[in-house]
Amino acid sequence: MKLIKLYIGMIVGVLAMLTSCTEGYVDATPSNGEEQGMTINFNIAIPSYIEKTTRSVTFGTNEGINGKEDMLLFCFDNNGQFVGFAKIENFENIPKHEVKNDGSSDEKKIKAIIPTATSRIHFVANANKQYQSINVNNQAQWVGMHENTLMTTFETEYGEDQAQQTRYWGYVQKDNPTELKQYLTSKSKDHIVHLVRDRAKITASWADPNKTDEISISVINGEAYGTLAPFNRTMLKFPTTTGDDTWRWDIDYITPSVSTRRLKGDVGQMKNPTYTFENRNLPNDPMKVILKINEKYYFIYLQDEKNVPYIIKRNYEYKIVITKLDESLGWINSEEALKGAPANNPWIKVEETIPEISDDTYSLSIEGGTYQMLNAGSGEQTVKFTYSGDHLSQEDFYVSWIKNEQYATAAEPKVTLLSYDESKKKLTGVITYELNTIDDNLREGTIHLIDTRHGLNKNIHLYSIREFNYEWEQPESLSKNVNSTATLKFTIPNDFPTAFLPLQVKVASDDVTIQNGSVEVSDTKAETGEDWNCWSVYQTANTNEQNGQANVPKTYAITLKNLRKDAKAGDIGCFYLKTNFFNQGMAKKFEFTYQ
Repeated sequence: MKLIKLYIGMIVGVLAMLTSCTEGYVDATPSNGEEQGMTINFNIAIPSYIEKTTRSVTFGTNEGINGKEDMLLFCFDNNGQFVGFAKIENFENIPKHEVKNDGSSDEKKIKAIIPTATSRIHFVANANKQYQSINVNNQAQWVGMHENTLMTTFETEYGEDQAQQTRYWGYVQKDNPTELKQYLTSKSKDHIVHLVRDRAKITASWADPNKTDEISISVINGEAYGTLAPFNRTMLKFPTTTGDDTWRWDIDYITPSVSTRRLKGDVGQMKNPTYTFENRNLPNDPMKVILKINEKYYFIYLQDEKNVPYIIKRNYEYKIVITKLDESLGWINSEEALKGAPANNPWIKVEETIPEISDDTYSLSIEGGTYQMLNAGSGEQTVKFTYSGDHLSQEDFYVSWIKNEQYATAAEPKVTLLSYDESKKKLTGVITYELNTIDDNLREGTIHLIDTRHGLNKNIHLYSIREFNYEWEQPESLSKNVNSTATLKFTIPNDFPTAFLPLQVKVASDDVTIQNGSVEVSDTKAETGEDWNCWSVYQTANTNEQNGQANVPKTYAITLKNLRKDAKAGDIGCFYLKTNFFNQGMAKKFEFTYQ
């Protein structure tokens, strides 16, 4: 009896469990003199995480393999036609409680018989759990069916409670039964069949391991269904999952379900970690994550620190790492959180744990940022971008409008590559589009730019308006006494895009200053005619801090303090004020009377 070691493969930082078979066994009819089946023995084990998480328990509540009834081995001949299931005779189960804190398990043994015509095997586990991905009662109808047809039909429904048992899949393929038998009976250390999850893992943790505030997760707008087996729909083939113990899951495509149904999310079933099926995570229809921390809800996009959405891939782990929590971004319920701004910021980042590729391998950046406002201009406009890590052609980029509310003409934007620096592996390009009229109405457009080779993409949010209609309530008078104060009030219009907050209001004057304001040393003569070279600065709060609502008028009060020691009643004082998208970007003069 030959001994075969079957280890469960994984991505860096991601636990992937094994698969095998049930007792349902369809015999492949042997030729004269041929043995009825081949008996094989496996040693199996769940490996530990390569990267440890900050949580004391790293396995999920929906992982583990309880017995041979939870396993299937689909056997196919050298033409890819189904010849039956393997028959499992013995299997030492891996219950959830035996998964150690580092994610590993002790070695377990499997003994199984496979049909002698077998050249290819699909390994599957937990497919008959809860939502039944596979009904083995149909196996008689499958004999002779091609693997590309049969294995691509199996899907799993996740469910709003986000608790469906994880499925596992692996694949070995040889040219004929003899080669497969030699491979499976070999003791070579590089003949390991690795098995991968049918879904991705999402965790949330504090950067400070001493911080213990509990974090819960719910997935919003995730895929309701996931495919059991990854399949290259272009090349029409399955990826083999064999290799030594350094093997990594490096597939660059995903196999989402054909169903378009999405999960609405259920905050009553929040878990950490949680799981989600493969998802293109397109900018115009993104997947969202709700975090619950200290009875507040925070909305997160699964995107990198440069705001590039991750393509959600099976057997990857997406780590939400919190260095510092801005509680002003929290909401009293998930519905309000989803209406507000995402909490992604330099203190909350999402890391994608991927195989043998640095997060910094490729980068795409937009000059001027992904939110831009025009207050003047007409005709052709450009947005410059840089791409690092590879020398792509112009055809590798695709650009389109995903929103155009009279911001630009109907013509699609175009990409032109300007230069490539070989030494820095840095490419410079430009997006060109035709601007519509700029007037007193706010117009909005969103351009989607994607690198079709590696999947990096950006949404560029563009706005135009001549200027916003701020409401200013200036003080008509100010006491002549030095250090006396008066209040300047202003209201942000309700159509002001929250992405451009916070605002800075700057005042230049030798009569007054902003009490407790910061100081900016810069030219004043061009806008005021005076050589003060100093601006007093007031910064607004983020709208989420105001009444728990966004996109509504917000009124702020600025305290002005008198600087003049020799002011007399009846004297006229003044100050120059400027802020974002006001008065065509120039300072405006305000006057008041001393009394």
